[in-house]
Amino acid sequence: MFSKKGIMLKFLTTLILALIIFVPTCMFASQFFRLSEQAKQNFVVFTEELKLLGDVNVDVNTHKTTVLILDDTTAIVYFQPESKEVKLNVKPTSSSIKVQDLFFKRESSCANNKGCLCLIQKFKESEGAGRFSTVFQEGGKLYFISSLVNCVDVDSRLSLTNCGIGEAVSVDSYVCEGGFVMERDVVKAFTNSVYYNMGRKTPLQLSKGGNSITIEAK
Repeated sequence: MFSKKGIMLKFLTTLILALIIFVPTCMFASQFFRLSEQAKQNFVVFTEELKLLGDVNVDVNTHKTTVLILDDTTAIVYFQPESKEVKLNVKPTSSSIKVQDLFFKRESSCANNKGCLCLIQKFKESEGAGRFSTVFQEGGKLYFISSLVNCVDVDSRLSLTNCGIGEAVSVDSYVCEGGFVMERDVVKAFTNSVYYNMGRKTPLQLSKGGNSITIEAK
């Protein structure tokens, strides 16, 4: 038979071990969701700033500064009106490195006749493991497909002065077609060696044109 003291000691030991595992896990989960929510709210603010700047009562050549927040392996993708996809051409510094063009499909929630800005917080994963698990091949093209996305239609036509934002790692440039991409560690997760290392917080300057807004990373 077990003594009450032995049973209590075993119970306390088990409880302490459970707390050692459970508390850090909860703290990590809480931090993760807090960061994700912060980036989501920042996207809402960003789209509102674009809407306000694009108002007809705002003078052309008006400038505004803002800060963009992106979590790891997330992206903001802008689809031009009528554009079915955005192509991202990654140009390595070395000719011996080959990177196939990467594509983002226009989201079903986007209106076809308007520009559409999307925050992709999570990408669909294939059954394979490793750095290619978030890329799907369709018709000879490589696509990133979203599984958690928030999109907003935009009246003003948007342009990005440079698709490559952050510290260049073995990359000469990004070239975007059909819109643009601002990504953090999405290309890195695919290529593992050729990418731009974009920080979590990036200062941006927004400049109003006629019916357009130019975005430039600072």
